[in-house]
Amino acid sequence: MAPAIVLLHYFGGSSESWQYVRKYLPDDRQVVTFDLPGFGRSPMIPDPSIRDYSIWVWEQLKLRSIGRFVLVGHSMGGKIAMDMASMQSSASTEVPRTCRLQGLGLIAPSPATREPMPESKKDKLEATHPSVTAAQEMIDESAVIPLSERRRLLAVQTNLMTESTAWRWWLRKGMDHSIATAASTIDVPVAILASEDDPVIPIANIRRDVVNRVPRASLTVVSSVGHLMPMEDERLVADWIVGL
Repeated sequence: MAPAIVLLHYFGGSSESWQYVRKYLPDDRQVVTFDLPGFGRSPMIPDPSIRDYSIWVWEQLKLRSIGRFVLVGHSMGGKIAMDMASMQSSASTEVPRTCRLQGLGLIAPSPATREPMPESKKDKLEATHPSVTAAQEMIDESAVIPLSERRRLLAVQTNLMTESTAWRWWLRKGMDHSIATAASTIDVPVAILASEDDPVIPIANIRRDVVNRVPRASLTVVSSVGHLMPMEDERLVADWIVGL
């Protein structure tokens, strides 16, 4: 049986952010999505850290009896995915023995070091959340291919559903927390999908702070698509995932 596909969403997203990609994934592959803590309908965890999120996902995989799997993380989910992979390579006791990560896919990932967001923008995002207008502005600034009305509404809804504690944690701690040392120990194949037109995380940062820091990493560069790739061009993303 082919390994399951586990998908981790972006900051301000939820498991529903993958619904368009899922339509193009093979019917014979088990596809697993989560609302990460504080996002969607998942309650926040106390005193969170990148490692706490990683442990939470490993626990969910155990509860769902996931055996072999490939892990795909988008943006914030990419940083958590890298940390999860490092836990397996270091034989962490918090990695269930019944679960086995076989490959890692990173879509426009938050860097293993620090995400390049100006403090002024962090201040604005923190001060205006939750707000329909601010959510719309954030989504429109992140996409290159304009989202349909239905997709834009979904992106706004998941943005507004994000708990304030999770929102603040990522802006003030999560995106600045370096996992570069841990990421350098990853021992599974790592595929990275990034756009040279990404308005949120420049391709130069992906090359320097992900590709050059993670062993066995290969980079696929696309263009004319933005940071919200799974919602902008789901067929592109799905075809890339199937090839992992």
